[in-house]
Amino acid sequence: MKKTHSSDLSTKKVGLLTLPLENNYGGILQAVALFNYLKLKGISVCFMNNQVFENPFKKKLKKLLMHLPFEKFKNMKSHYLTKKMHEKFINEYIDNKTKPINSLKDFQMLIENKENFDVSIVGSDQVWRTSYIADGFERYFLKSNRNDLKRIAYAASFGNDDYDALNSNEILKLIKTFDFISIREQQAVNQLEKNGISGCVNVLDPTLLIEPKFFQDIVDKNLTSKEKIVVSYVLDRDKNISNGLESLFNTYFKDSKIINLSLSGHFSVKKWLESFRNAEYVVTDSYHGMLFSIIFQKNFLVIPNMKRGLARFMSILKKLNLTDRLVESPSDIVCHFKQLNSIDYEEVNKNLKELRSISESFITKSLSL
Repeated sequence: MKKTHSSDLSTKKVGLLTLPLENNYGGILQAVALFNYLKLKGISVCFMNNQVFENPFKKKLKKLLMHLPFEKFKNMKSHYLTKKMHEKFINEYIDNKTKPINSLKDFQMLIENKENFDVSIVGSDQVWRTSYIADGFERYFLKSNRNDLKRIAYAASFGNDDYDALNSNEILKLIKTFDFISIREQQAVNQLEKNGISGCVNVLDPTLLIEPKFFQDIVDKNLTSKEKIVVSYVLDRDKNISNGLESLFNTYFKDSKIINLSLSGHFSVKKWLESFRNAEYVVTDSYHGMLFSIIFQKNFLVIPNMKRGLARFMSILKKLNLTDRLVESPSDIVCHFKQLNSIDYEEVNKNLKELRSISESFITKSLSL
């Protein structure tokens, strides 16, 4: 990391950049959490309205197709309608944003103008996963000619476990321009150190950084369900997983209503949160599905998802002494469930308080408040 300059940034303008807010519940909620955490701390924060970079002709063609009646090509219309549904929630909880950033040129014009931002924060989520940022990776490493711009990474994640971004000399060079770096996974901190980038801090995902009351207040406007509910949020199913889930639900939760949150587009963000709040049990292979089980203090089971990266699950589960919630193999779902005790959330909350303090200290130090 470059040598930082010391100054009081409490009155400075902060730009927050993350992956485009499409139809990913976790992606939306981590952005909402970090934006509102900074806002609640009295920081002047503006959300950089990052979009997927597409060829203008292709973008116009897709827009045309989505408005055709009965159009189902690659589920584009469904994707469009779901995105429009989520925009209402995003606009409610992210109330200060830039114009849409549709190209690297848009990004450069925004960040190079000293009137816009004194500080730029990139994160959280998988902002450094190369397969997610191929449409213009430079923006996620805050590439700029400005020497006066303070660059901060908060809870950045490489996503998978091969850290292929670190094989790029250009990316390594850009990472070294950051003033402060925090990473979501401890293993990634170690990988950065091996590549000559020291001083990185392992911090909490923003959804765990902000107090749980923030999310409780969002859903507390709705009544708690009197039904017994089990949430199934499994994004990548195969035959073994489907069979294991069916056996688990039929054996242990036959009197409960099973809500399958994996049915994309059927749930608003608030309804998605409400389902976790009302659940008696959660089964998931999703990172943020796991985190919201913890936020709403639910007993849960995590199915390993190697394709999506295991390190990010293990990093937080180890710190909270919850590694027993991770199933070793999808075929062992029922057997593993039988061996689990209820989670001691008094102990979990104690550990979270300590981890939250570390994360808050990083933000305070990096912003020089």
